[in-house]
Amino acid sequence: MLILCTLFLFTCSLYLLTYSGGMESGDAARLYDGMNSLVAFGDVLLDGSADRFPPLEFNAPLPALPLAPTAVEPGQMVLSAPLYLLARALPGFGLAHVTWLFNVLVGALTVCAFYAYARMLGASPAAAALAALGLAAGSVLWVYSQTYFREPLLGLGILLLALCVEHLRRHGLHVPALAGAAGAVLLIVLTKASGLMALPALMLMALPDLREHRRVRVALLLVGAVLLAAALLFIAIGWFDVVPGLAQRYNILARLRSIETASFGYAIASYLFSPGGSFWATSPVLLLAVPGVVLLWRARQRRMIAASAVMIACFSAGYALLNGTYWFGGLSWPPRFLVPMIPFVMIVTLPVWQRVAAHPRSLWTVAVAVALGWGAWVQINGLVIPWGAYSAALPSESGGFLEWQGGLYDPAFFRWVLMPPRWAQIIPSIAWQRFALPAPALGFAATAVLCLLWLAVLLRRPVRRMARVTAALVLVLAGITAGGLLALAPADDRYRGYDQPLHDMLRVIERETRAGDVLVLGSPSLAPFFSNFDGQRGGARVIALPLQPGERSSPEQPAEFSGDLADAQLRPETAQLLAALASTHDRLWLLVDGGPDLWWSTRPVERWLTTHYGAGQPITTSPITRLIAYSSAPAPDPLRVDSPPIPVALDFGGQMRLLGASLPAGDHVAAGALLPVSLYWAADDPIERRYTAALYLRDASGGPVSQHDGAPGGGFLPTDQWLPHAPLWDNRALHVPETTAPGSYQVWVKVYDIDDSGVPRDLPVSGADALDDVIGRLPLTITVTAGE
Repeated sequence: MLILCTLFLFTCSLYLLTYSGGMESGDAARLYDGMNSLVAFGDVLLDGSADRFPPLEFNAPLPALPLAPTAVEPGQMVLSAPLYLLARALPGFGLAHVTWLFNVLVGALTVCAFYAYARMLGASPAAAALAALGLAAGSVLWVYSQTYFREPLLGLGILLLALCVEHLRRHGLHVPALAGAAGAVLLIVLTKASGLMALPALMLMALPDLREHRRVRVALLLVGAVLLAAALLFIAIGWFDVVPGLAQRYNILARLRSIETASFGYAIASYLFSPGGSFWATSPVLLLAVPGVVLLWRARQRRMIAASAVMIACFSAGYALLNGTYWFGGLSWPPRFLVPMIPFVMIVTLPVWQRVAAHPRSLWTVAVAVALGWGAWVQINGLVIPWGAYSAALPSESGGFLEWQGGLYDPAFFRWVLMPPRWAQIIPSIAWQRFALPAPALGFAATAVLCLLWLAVLLRRPVRRMARVTAALVLVLAGITAGGLLALAPADDRYRGYDQPLHDMLRVIERETRAGDVLVLGSPSLAPFFSNFDGQRGGARVIALPLQPGERSSPEQPAEFSGDLADAQLRPETAQLLAALASTHDRLWLLVDGGPDLWWSTRPVERWLTTHYGAGQPITTSPITRLIAYSSAPAPDPLRVDSPPIPVALDFGGQMRLLGASLPAGDHVAAGALLPVSLYWAADDPIERRYTAALYLRDASGGPVSQHDGAPGGGFLPTDQWLPHAPLWDNRALHVPETTAPGSYQVWVKVYDIDDSGVPRDLPVSGADALDDVIGRLPLTITVTAGE
């Protein structure tokens, strides 16, 4: 047990030394978003990554949240949720940072399970430990420890099932092993439906010797029953759709009907033979399987040779057929989909490690050292550089595709050849290097060395009373990890951890929003911050929107569309989503990363919402960090020139006239809700100054209740740009405090500007509804009712 613990600690230390903590792909973002939704709301809708995965259809009747489902098997989301919850419970930690420890732990557990499996197959402790270290440092398990992909967890599940099957095969009926097999099957099925491809190899591993004891055959029959149960689970989920949204993942017949053969030959050649992207090229330590096969064959131990070959054949052919043109795995290190089978190829190398352990000064040691050293070099190249940097370094004829044939077959374009000369010019992927945090890196390196030294001691002479040393290593590693993640949270610019106004805004959101609210992010640049720091703490559901055609990200970057129409500045699906959310919620919240103080900031989402709904008074934590509440009652059509529902005749200083008003939600409002009020303005002559309009809710005696100050149209309709005799709507919303007593209330209007010395100057008002020289009263009465 001490050896297992030490292997686990060494692998964690090694993988934490190269920890990234960044979302490596859209697949990872989708899976993480689904887990976030599962923890916070009990569903798996894509809200925080809706900018990448927008809803595709808006068919009536619309659900309350017309968001796309994750449509991914839930196993990893469920198992990684405790890390996410731990980060939520501990202040100062990044949610994504802690969750991205998941594959570090999964990789370490895989190394331990491999050691246990190797020992069960007859390897000595030293040989099994050396092979486990080779798996940890010389295979793509190391590279994938930086990711949130599901392949490492699937590989762990398959390895655990093989371990339980081997135990039952050797020792007969054993209830814990049988329960472990059932749990491993469940883990495989719920992690990736494609794990079914491992079953032929596992069944081959389980083949009993008919001369063995009857109990062994009984145990293996029970294993067969467990595998049959897994098949039935596939049928139940895939055919009868017992878990909504997952049928397409488990419907085997439908997936077989969608098989594509156009890329089959290319994919198979790349998986198995390409020196730049095959499983053995990216995990060179697996080349030791060649002499391993010879040694196993001579020793008449051919079952594992056959099982490993079947595993390779099933995974490579299965993914080449089922994934079609997507055989490579998107933005990934090759070969992503074959990662689960790596430990089983490594099993075939055990005879080599056995000879190294028995004769450390032999040529076998030299061969192992070369294979392991080359394997570690390949992994380091996958760990240091962001994967997208490789596609950018490829020649133009590659089209930027990671699966470009030249990169898979031409040595000049192999990742570990092309990228090292560019290391100095590329922003590194390793978090400690990227953000200049040397202390955690030194700590993890030292812990890894200590674990190796302690492992050597345990292999020479196991010391039962020295468990306290292993416990001390656990505490040291945990302390270094916690300290590193605490230092990383504010430094990580990928998640805008440095942005104090956004951190301050989180407290505002928690205070102002309530369960069931929707918070829309006006820019996709805000989404990473909320993925790492929010965790839906305030009760409002955070929905990220994609970059809009009318958006400008900087003064130098022109907008794709620069017209004045608010609808044309938004993607059609964004406008549909916002309208659908408004139709199912009594208010919407918008967080804006920009403001009127930035002359180039177009803010198309804010403009669209302000054009179609009443905007509350913005809450700010900086000039460009602004939170706005919108009433969901549709405002008057901005393109329709018509008589306003409530005629008003107020003239403000001969500059601007208030012709009328509208109450989109009526004249009754509950305490604690928003009261939308739309004002209908016009000017007879051009206006030279920019004026601010103030809207007030007052009680019968004139006492203040609520107030909204702002330029017309939320600043998008400045008065110095008004056209004469062209009326326009100015949509606002007054927040009625929860403490407001039921009764009748008045609505007042005032107009003012700020002189050169910063002093407000009120425009005089005249008309039938003027209260005094500067206040105009709308000819209506608002009835406030008790809040819920």
